[in-house]
Amino acid sequence: MVVFHSPADELRQHTEDLPFAVIADPDKRLYREFGVEPSVRALLSPRAWLPILRAVLRSSWAVLRGGEHVYDQWSVDELLRLVTSPSTLQT
Repeated sequence: MVVFHSPADELRQHTEDLPFAVIADPDKRLYREFGVEPSVRALLSPRAWLPILRAVLRSSWAVLRGGEHVYDQWSVDELLRLVTSPSTLQT
């Protein structure tokens, strides 16, 4: 399942062939309910520094190698790997 902050009519044209549910959340109600909101304070957490540094280095390397587009979305394979990895589970 994937939640996007786009209206349903905009999502339909891009998601009809996906093998999973896509939920439109244009008012970001689900984002707020699950605590997925922008926060400057989140950048101050030391837990965020390594992933940010890693993302900057990876994106910079892709641009230097001639990558066409760098964006902040995971591939489905990477997302599944992260979700099932014991190191990403928190107790």
